[in-house]
Amino acid sequence: VFRRFLDTGYPPVRTAREAADGTVICRCEMIRAETLRKASQSVGTDPNALKRALRVGMGPCQGRMCAHSIADLIAQDNATSPGEIGIHAIRPPILPVSFGTLAEIDLQRAQ
Repeated sequence: VFRRFLDTGYPPVRTAREAADGTVICRCEMIRAETLRKASQSVGTDPNALKRALRVGMGPCQGRMCAHSIADLIAQDNATSPGEIGIHAIRPPILPVSFGTLAEIDLQRAQ
């Protein structure tokens, strides 16, 4: 659900199918196509495994700019479709807040 919200607000660009080895795919973490290709051979094609191995999609954009490009690149190199590869799990930068913390907020000062 959250991923669909992000994709609606920030439509992904699918341009990585034929990316040269030196092409930066994940701008936040500066991961190049060659690095992704090598990792997919050793780690596998699972986007979450690639995320754990390379930190791809873990920068400030949380994969909004690179997730679909990664799927396209890996699918092209493994003769499959981007839909079969999928995209990594999104972990929104949200932290739980306790009721105690909420109760301590000074509403007069916050305005």
